[in-house]
Amino acid sequence: MRELSVVIPNWNGAEQLGQNLLKIYAFLRKSGLKFEIIVVDDASTDDSESVLSDFSFAETICNKKNLGFAKTANKGVASASYKHVFILSNDIVLENSLEHLFEHFDRDDVFAVMPQVKLIDTGFFAYGKRGVKWENGLFKVEEQITGGQPVNTLFASGGSAIFKRDLFLALGGFDSLYEPFYWEEIDLSYRAWKRGYSVIYDPRTFVWNTRCGVIKQFYKQKYIKHISGRNSYLFVWKNITQPELARQHILQLAPSFFEDVVCGKWRFPVCLAAALGRFWDAYSKRCIEYCECRRSDEEVFALVNSSESVISNTKQSAAM
Repeated sequence: MRELSVVIPNWNGAEQLGQNLLKIYAFLRKSGLKFEIIVVDDASTDDSESVLSDFSFAETICNKKNLGFAKTANKGVASASYKHVFILSNDIVLENSLEHLFEHFDRDDVFAVMPQVKLIDTGFFAYGKRGVKWENGLFKVEEQITGGQPVNTLFASGGSAIFKRDLFLALGGFDSLYEPFYWEEIDLSYRAWKRGYSVIYDPRTFVWNTRCGVIKQFYKQKYIKHISGRNSYLFVWKNITQPELARQHILQLAPSFFEDVVCGKWRFPVCLAAALGRFWDAYSKRCIEYCECRRSDEEVFALVNSSESVISNTKQSAAM
C-alpha cells in the first residue's frame, strides 16, 4: 500500500478550508492510500482555528506567530510520517488518481512530481510545465505548452506537488531568504536539479484550483511585483554558479538600472536595492551551492526545457 502525507500550509484561509478540506479527505479515503493530513496554520487572524477544530481527521499545527509560507510548509514536512509528501494550497482540490504521479518515484533520481492544475470555475488549464529563458543576464521563468505526456519541468509548485520527504529535508526545504513569498519553490527545485535530481510534470493527473490565491487577496499588486522582482535577483545570486552566466548578469545590472531611472521607472532600482539588503545571506548560500552542484546551469536549462516524454525513463528504472 502506498503511503502519503498531505501537508496544507494555511494563512487566513478559513473559507477555503471549510470548502475543500472535507473533499480532500473524502478523495483520500477512496484512493486506497495510507494517508495523513497535516494542516499548519500560520497564526491566522480569521476563523481558521475554529474551522479546523471541526475536522478531527486532520492533525493541526498552529504557529504562535506568523512565520511565512516557507517556514510553515517546512514545519509540516518535518512533522510528516511518510516518505512522500503532497504539499497543497488550501485552494486546491484533488480530482483523479495519483497513481501516475507515484509511478515516477520508481526512479531514484526523481525529487518531485506535479500534476496539471485546472481552474474549477471554467475547467481551463491554469498552469503546468515551466521552463527557463536566460536572456540578457536575467533568469526568466516561462510557461511551456506540452502534449499529454509527462515531461521535465523547472520546478514543482509549492501548492500542488508531491515531494520526496527525505530529500526535501536534506535540501533544507523552502528557503526563507525569499520571504514573505515567491521564488522559494523555484529555488528548491533548481537546487535539486543542480545536484543531479529531476522534477516531473505529469498532465495525466490534474487537480482543481478553486480560487485566486491568498497572496493576491491580501497584498497589492505593486507590492507583489516588487517582492517577485527582488527575489529574482536573490535567486540568481544564490544559484547561478556558472562563471559566464554570472558575468552576464553582473554586466546587465548598471544598464538596466540607468535605463529605468532615465525612463522614470523605479521598479528595477527598488527591487535591486531590496535584494542588496539580503546579498550576504544569498552569497553565503551560493558558496554551498557551488560546492554541491553536479550539473552546470546550462545543463539544467537544457533538461528543464526539454519536451521529450520521461515515460521511457520511468519504465527503464522500474525494470532494473
